[in-house]
Amino acid sequence: RAGVSKHSVKLDLPSNLPIPELDGMLPEEAARRIIEAAVAAALGELRRRGLLPDRVSRLSFATNVGVTPAFDLSDRFRLLEVCQAAGVTVEMHQLIEEPVAAAFSVAKTAMADDDGGFLLVDIGGGTTDVAIMEMRGRGRDYLLHATAGQPRLAGDRLTEVLVDHLVGRLAEERGVPVAELGLS
Repeated sequence: RAGVSKHSVKLDLPSNLPIPELDGMLPEEAARRIIEAAVAAALGELRRRGLLPDRVSRLSFATNVGVTPAFDLSDRFRLLEVCQAAGVTVEMHQLIEEPVAAAFSVAKTAMADDDGGFLLVDIGGGTTDVAIMEMRGRGRDYLLHATAGQPRLAGDRLTEVLVDHLVGRLAEERGVPVAELGLS
């Protein structure tokens, strides 16, 4: 792999195999550390802005956790376990499929201001997910028709696919082998 990101760590949760780029750390441990660091950074930023007194060392908070539709039930349970190990109390009903969350955001910001169906494509750091939704009553009612996710086709991997395609087209247009372009 080209590298490890918070997105690829999340996608490695189902296998939970050691990550060579992280000295063999398991994805569960890496994800827990990422979540703990994010919570600590948020607390630090609130303190820096003077919005949180120094005496407060921990906050209870409500959260939803985004999950790719590509995760099956056991993957979702593993994600919950990792969140809970990091001190984030979250339950199954608080998991929201990422394209659904994005679709609600689109609908609420009036980007989709007419009643009717829409396809939302959510290209994230680790997956490309889609949702097909229908909006009625000027955004008051939603009907989710379908969601799907494609792991490892987003972020850096999507960039690689696009670059390879464009370099191939350039070579074809110039009538030379890709290696002669000096771009690889």
